[in-house]
Amino acid sequence: MEGWTLTALGFVAGTSTTFSLVPQVLKAWRATDPEAISKRTYAISTCAYGLWIVHGLMIASLPIIVFNAVALLLGGAILALKLRARRGAGPPVGQEPALFGAGSGPKLNAHLAC
Repeated sequence: MEGWTLTALGFVAGTSTTFSLVPQVLKAWRATDPEAISKRTYAISTCAYGLWIVHGLMIASLPIIVFNAVALLLGGAILALKLRARRGAGPPVGQEPALFGAGSGPKLNAHLAC
């Protein structure tokens, strides 16, 4: 393949994969409870996009640089929205936040509550 066709292929592939994040950004933006969004997934993905940008700079590949930079912004936005929603949400009524692991345990002194 010639150089311009490889670059064009990279831009088509990059457009498709990068903008597949847009529906998730919109869902995270509109959701009052983004529980279905994985914080770990987007934390790892955001780091990976940064590494792909470094790789793209090293091999001077414009499609890799451009689309991973956009993906970094979108993935970072999803992660920020997830963290913002998590920070604002308290534990369910009658439960204390768990210190370790996922989920919350029942309140031990629930009988003392008014």
